Amino acid sequence: MTMNDKEIKAVLQNYYNIANCDYNVLGVFLYGSQNYGLSTQYSDIDAVALVFPTYKNLIFKEKDIYTEITSGNGNFHYQDVRDFFNQLRKGNPNAIEILTTNYYIIDPDYDYYWNKIKNNKNVIWQVNPNATLKAFEGMYHSYMKKFESDNKPKDFIGACRVLMLTNQFEDFIQCGDEEPSFMLETLDGWELIGYKFGKLEILDSTVQFKKQVAKSLFNKCLADCESNAISILNDIQENLMTKYLEEVIH
Repeated sequence: MTMNDKEIKAVLQNYYNIANCDYNVLGVFLYGSQNYGLSTQYSDIDAVALVFPTYKNLIFKEKDIYTEITSGNGNFHYQDVRDFFNQLRKGNPNAIEILTTNYYIIDPDYDYYWNKIKNNKNVIWQVNPNATLKAFEGMYHSYMKKFESDNKPKDFIGACRVLMLTNQFEDFIQCGDEEPSFMLETLDGWELIGYKFGKLEILDSTVQFKKQVAKSLFNKCLADCESNAISILNDIQENLMTKYLEEVIH
């Protein structure tokens, strides 16, 4: 039996409480199969806790060592808020996925800043789409290679998750009125094929990746979008960290 929304939020709140014992926490965010309706009774609740650097880290520039925390319902790991923003600037899919989830617990003091990130998601997603789509392609083929080798449902669901996230991402790759073909094109739509592993039934999506040459007009628009996204991210990070530093100093 899969978890309902209330149960997922309760697990995330528990993760938040654990993380808050050691760090000042921006928020805890769900990632994985539950975000895409692909969870089963065997699925864990995996999450990331975005945390602020410690006082010692700020003063002495010492790097905090983050560990993965295992709980009864799954796992969560820590990520420095500053690193999260850097990963967004690079178009990292793992950072981008955090922007898509509806399951998270935010420190109310920083809710305003998180909403600014969410409200600008359509721009932020375009910060480095070449790198993002290339990473999606690599992640998909990696999951499928593992699945074909070991026949583990977890890897298969992982591949489906990447495809669904790619589909969401491509909806955001628009600049003005232009919606041209991009470097990575999903072909043949979403053909859903049922697979059975005992009582476990999951779905496959047959997607072919085709590389194309983007139009020069699109490249120009893309450069404009990247500049705008970087500016937005820099502004939000500066204001967020300033608020945090004011609290630490006082």
